Amino acid sequence: SFIVAFVGLFGCIADLGVNSIISRELVNQPQKTNTILGTGFRLKLIGGLLALLLTTCALLNINANSIMLPLLIILYSTTFIIQSFNIIALFFYATVQSKVNVVAQVSATALVAILKIILIATGQGIIWLTIIYALDVVFQSFFFILVYKKEGYRLFDWKFDAVLAKQFWH
Repeated sequence: SFIVAFVGLFGCIADLGVNSIISRELVNQPQKTNTILGTGFRLKLIGGLLALLLTTCALLNINANSIMLPLLIILYSTTFIIQSFNIIALFFYATVQSKVNVVAQVSATALVAILKIILIATGQGIIWLTIIYALDVVFQSFFFILVYKKEGYRLFDWKFDAVLAKQFWH
């Protein structure tokens, strides 16, 4: 749909290009895992907010016949912020625990597939489809957090390091 395509134009901004750097640092410096995750999370959160802001500003150039299209674009753009938790997937890949990622992703995909079937069966419109697309990201993040905690890790152990953040960008 137009909404997904339009929002997708700003997706690269949300990651700030740090995923590969975070993965590399998690492999090379496992003793700094909580600092790398905390710093990466904060950077991705800033990137998500920036992408949301830029998407919203770009809406000013769209001639929409109703308020619904801009509202749905903003709704779907909030997934940029929620995707910050996908840094957990980088951690599990870097520590060769891909099975944990698969469990989280399959769980989220199955749940969203069920919701899409219900959507089709009940004949719902574009508003509900956009909400389900956004829920896909929410569910993925939720399951990443869930499996991260289940494996004995704590989000509150993450720490931000401004020096490390600058190194990620240089």
